Amino acid sequence: MSFKYLTNPNLTTKDRMKQAGMLTEFTPVGDVRAIAEIPELLGQGRYGAAGVNMLSAIPLVGAGADVARLSRKAADEAIEANRASQTTQRANTVGTATKVSNYLDDLGATGKSLDYGAGMGLNAKAAKIDDTFEPFPQEGFKPTFNKPSEIPANTYGKIMSTNVINVLPPKVRADAILNIGKALKKGGKALIQTWDANAAKAGMKSKKATPVKGEENAFTTSTGSYQKGFTNKELKQYVENTLGDRYLVDIVPNKAKISGSAVVVTKK
Repeated sequence: MSFKYLTNPNLTTKDRMKQAGMLTEFTPVGDVRAIAEIPELLGQGRYGAAGVNMLSAIPLVGAGADVARLSRKAADEAIEANRASQTTQRANTVGTATKVSNYLDDLGATGKSLDYGAGMGLNAKAAKIDDTFEPFPQEGFKPTFNKPSEIPANTYGKIMSTNVINVLPPKVRADAILNIGKALKKGGKALIQTWDANAAKAGMKSKKATPVKGEENAFTTSTGSYQKGFTNKELKQYVENTLGDRYLVDIVPNKAKISGSAVVVTKK
């Protein structure tokens, strides 16, 4: 079964549902929801969103399987190419992470939890987070997942990602946002917190900073790591454009006293 076949505009919705139903027979339980949503997305003409859902299926069959494997492999390799981000890991972000976790609790986030980009693992430990994803763990920390492709879909009711998105170059950044969205279960909430624009502007004044052409408030450091600052409005728009309308994205108000810029993502 090929993705091209499923996106054929001449197919009726009934045909698409039939084919998607066949696909769910080959998918694990955690990804069935994503695959089951494909007919509806295709019927609405949202082929990009349907493609993201298609990649949730492991294993698929035929050409779809090849696309999924290649995409997942490419995402894992893109993360590996950003190894310099390990130099940005800090032990002094526990306070921010704790506020983020508590804020999500106050919003009613329940169920299994994930720290996406767990750094040294200290934040997850302090906030009592169930699972962790960290591709470049320090000695002594064993995260639950080392590769994005290992993170199960439609599983988490609570995800926090603090000071992660800002250290990722554009391609890897978009993949991270998609991975977070995919990992959320229906009704689940994720809080994504980043450097704000002013912090990036301050960092760019360093003689060791090299401005990135084509991206505002972004620079690379002497270690090769990437840094990008966001305004709240910019972060909200970026996450909305990346995830699409299956998600609600809200700016975290200043009264929450969470440093930097931050948004909450809710999966519809």
